[in-house]
Amino acid sequence: MPHKLKIREFLDGVTPVAELLGAVNTVIPVEQSNGSISLLGDNTDWIGLRDQVMASIEPNSPLQGKSGLVLGAGGAGRAAVYAMHQLGISPIYLYNRTTSRAEEIRSEFPADYGIQVLSSLDSRTLVDNAPTVVIGTLPASVTSTKAAPNKNGVFIPRQCVEQAKVVIDMAYLPRETPLIRLAHAMTADRPDSAIVVGTGLDVLLQQGFEQFRLWTGLEAPKEECRARVVAEYERENPL
Repeated sequence: MPHKLKIREFLDGVTPVAELLGAVNTVIPVEQSNGSISLLGDNTDWIGLRDQVMASIEPNSPLQGKSGLVLGAGGAGRAAVYAMHQLGISPIYLYNRTTSRAEEIRSEFPADYGIQVLSSLDSRTLVDNAPTVVIGTLPASVTSTKAAPNKNGVFIPRQCVEQAKVVIDMAYLPRETPLIRLAHAMTADRPDSAIVVGTGLDVLLQQGFEQFRLWTGLEAPKEECRARVVAEYERENPL
């Protein structure tokens, strides 16, 4: 970030998923028959998001027909839309500070994704068909849940997560983003139906495990990786 889109012009090719998402977060060296190396772009952000959502819901709890909300229309927002579709979530509500960017994504994805662009997070749509899964892909610094932000910020009202089962924020700085704080506050108000919260660090680990597999052909030592990453993260970002 922020080169997930720009890097494509320096690669020899991209996978079909990276082509659809328009964003690359993984570059894989591929040896050709003549001994040369080509660079293939892939995207594992969506896998990290998919796996994090699946790890957060109860087993055998289908998401087909449930609605989702994606905040942000950059490369990570595209990955969130793709992950939701792979999970059977529809419709997928998409909000971005610049509505035209969200409309651009809607037009570039197949119609069966059921993407609906919201011009406001105060939309009645989020009350009538409250999202079950919410994924934030905006920098935490531009979001707010307590007071109206400046003209370049995004105010996230309670109705965005009021009925959510899973809330994930891909931002991992600070340790608790405004969206994550809101999800925790809502959980305190409804202890019988707690929201499962996924942080950007969780997603970072999940997509990194897939990158490890793509680069080495081996499964990552997940628990050891997780323990070391979390320890380093907490050392650099103490409470």
